[in-house]
Amino acid sequence: MKASPLKVDAAQVPWSVDPAIAFVRLSTSDEDMPTITLIGEFLRPEDSGLPELPTGADDGTLFNAEIEIKFKWPGGWVRVSPCAGPPPLDLSALAVVPAPSVPRAETMRQYRAHLEATGNHPCPHIYRVTNSPWIAGLGLDPARLRHFLVHGDNALYEVIAAGFSWRALRWLNFE
Repeated sequence: MKASPLKVDAAQVPWSVDPAIAFVRLSTSDEDMPTITLIGEFLRPEDSGLPELPTGADDGTLFNAEIEIKFKWPGGWVRVSPCAGPPPLDLSALAVVPAPSVPRAETMRQYRAHLEATGNHPCPHIYRVTNSPWIAGLGLDPARLRHFLVHGDNALYEVIAAGFSWRALRWLNFE
């Protein structure tokens, strides 16, 4: 029997993970909560919180930065699964769902409009699973803990935690 796609909503962040870029690093220890470091794309560089802004014209360019996500206690459950292609997720709760039939310029226009209205990227590739079967299977309290997914280039990173914080570490230039 095929499992149903996990129903997810977007994490509240102003950036998006680019699943095509092969850089996601997971760090765990007995003393600290899990940390994920990845490359994120900002639509507006000022949302990064970095003191210096990258150079470049406002021509629709995406600004890449190394981002660190620190998950919060209680929690700390982590699992990583191989993922060739998009994971089976129900994205219907997202404000803007990318579709191959929609031109990229139109999708980017929708993303920017949502970001301007809410301060959050509508499709960040970091999600919160609603009604998580993992949390239920562990007998954990879904009112206190969240199941987060980060979609990397070849793996799906999952963490159960109370929440998370993030910070941009530095700008990256791929030219």
